[in-house]
Amino acid sequence: MNIRRIPGRFLLRRPARPVALAATVALLLAGCQGAPAPTPTTSRPNLAVATAAAPVATATATATTAAPVTAPSATPSSPPFGTPVPAPSPTQPPTATAQPAGTGVVVTIGPDSVARYLVREQFARLNLPNDAVGVTSEVSGAVVLDAAGRVVSAESKITVNSRSLRSDESDRDDYLRADGLETDKFQQIKLVVESAPGLPWPLPKDGEAQFQLQGSMTAHGVTSPITWEVTAKFTASGAQGQAKTNFPFAKFGMKRPSAFFLLSVEDNIRLELDFVATVQPRT
Repeated sequence: MNIRRIPGRFLLRRPARPVALAATVALLLAGCQGAPAPTPTTSRPNLAVATAAAPVATATATATTAAPVTAPSATPSSPPFGTPVPAPSPTQPPTATAQPAGTGVVVTIGPDSVARYLVREQFARLNLPNDAVGVTSEVSGAVVLDAAGRVVSAESKITVNSRSLRSDESDRDDYLRADGLETDKFQQIKLVVESAPGLPWPLPKDGEAQFQLQGSMTAHGVTSPITWEVTAKFTASGAQGQAKTNFPFAKFGMKRPSAFFLLSVEDNIRLELDFVATVQPRT
C-alpha cells in the first residue's frame, strides 16, 4: 500500500498492478541500455517437416548404395604420381663391335705400315751372327670380310714393293736386286688372303686377338701357299699389330746368298709386317 502525503493530510492509494509495474520497469531499462537482445525461443521441432525430409535422405542413400559397380578395366591404370616407371627394355642390345650388324668390313692397310725381311748371317769380319734386315714402308692392300666374317679372297690382297727394300749394307741390297729376289724383274711381293682362322667376328672395338692369315704369296715369280701368324690390338676405328711368317729360300726359287765377306747364311727367311689398319663397312 502506498501513502501519498498531502500537506495537512495523508491519502491512501491502492497498490499498482504488478503487470503494469513490470512493464514500466522494462521500458525504463530499455531506454537506458538499448533494445534488449531477442529472447531465444525454444520451439519443438516441426515433426511434419522432418518426417517429410527423411524419405529424401533415405532415397539418396539408397541411390548411392545401389549405383552399379564398374568392372575393372583390363588395361592397368597409371601408377600414382611419383612412382618410378622402369625404362622399356631395348629391342636390340647395343653391339660391341666395330662395324654395323649384318654388313661386311674392309680392313685397309694404312701408310704407317712397314714390311721387313730378316735373315741370320755370319760375317767374316764379325765374331757373332747378325740379322740382315731390309725394310720398306711401301705396303698397301686390304682384307675384306663378308657379313659372316669370311674372307672375300678376290678382294683381299696385300702388296709390298720389293724394289724399295733397304738394309744397312749396300752390298746386300745389290745382291738382292741382282741375284736374290731379282727385284729388277720381280718388283712386287703379293699376298692373296683366302681365310683368317681364329679371327674374332664381329670384330671387337678393343682388346687383343691372335689369329692366322692363310693364302698364297707370290715372290721371285713363284706362287706358293703360306700362313701368317697375326697378333692384333683392336680399336673403335681399326687395328694395329704384327704379322709374321718364315720359309726356306727354295720355297720361292731363291738361292742362299754367298759372297767372300759371308761365312754362312741361315736357310730361313723371316718376313714381318707391322700394320696399322682402318676398319670400314663394306659397300
